[in-house]
Amino acid sequence: MVWSPFSNLLLYGQTADIKSAKESGITIALGSDWSPSGSKNMLGELKVAKLYNEANGKLFSDYELVAMATINAARIIKWDKELGTLEKGKRADVVVINGQGSDPFKTLLQASEKSIALVVVNGTPRFGDATLMRKFGGSGMEQKTIGKKAKLFNLKQTTQDPVVSGLTLAAATKRMKDGLLNIRKLANNSLPLRGMLDKQGNRFLVPLKAQPEANAEPEWVLVLDHNEDEGEAVRPNFDPMAKHGLPFKKIAPMEITADVLVPIKLDTLTVAGDSAFFKQVAQQMNLPEYIKTGLKKMYADL
Repeated sequence: MVWSPFSNLLLYGQTADIKSAKESGITIALGSDWSPSGSKNMLGELKVAKLYNEANGKLFSDYELVAMATINAARIIKWDKELGTLEKGKRADVVVINGQGSDPFKTLLQASEKSIALVVVNGTPRFGDATLMRKFGGSGMEQKTIGKKAKLFNLKQTTQDPVVSGLTLAAATKRMKDGLLNIRKLANNSLPLRGMLDKQGNRFLVPLKAQPEANAEPEWVLVLDHNEDEGEAVRPNFDPMAKHGLPFKKIAPMEITADVLVPIKLDTLTVAGDSAFFKQVAQQMNLPEYIKTGLKKMYADL
């Protein structure tokens, strides 16, 4: 199973029965869920998992929590022969954290985003302190300040899709920021949108079908991985209103017009530099108080 404590607690005020899952021997991995309610990154999700763990019987050691984000995840998708641990013959995926301590797992869980000195993916340095990244050489790296520390991103790779190969992180961020802020204007120039509800009541938008023009460029569309085809029941026993004695009704599709779209501010990549993050967390009614106060303490050095 994949456990997403922050998203679960924020949305529902509770999370999976992780104690029973452990006792049954199920392999448990950690995931940040989806963007609207998930953690910004796995480091943040690890912190929430640790806070929940400490407040609910200390079911897992720090080692076991880190394993959820590494080897357990690899085992679930059967990639454990390639990655998940540092072993000869495996792909070199490495995270280097600034700081010293007798317990490396505790050091990782207590680290902030600015403490990440280096991230290596399949043997290639992809992110880290600017001074360290420059020692590896290479061109096309992008600098970004995180927690008042200069960091470098190395996102170039030979197998990139040509659609995004020339797109920098800064340019992608600008496009997303401009698009979300001008979503109403952009909607007027695009296909009509149709609002749908999935089985869990989450609203999403899909473009209405349109006949492609001759020699038209391929168009990207959003297809959610849990959409059901006609006659297919992905969650046949899921009824979110059953416990309240109410029937679950599918809402018919409705066309979304531009006037109902609201501009959205693009979320930041990291907790560091997000001045509103802890204020927003504190305002969430479903989050336990120990998550609100504990999470802020765990990022105290930002």
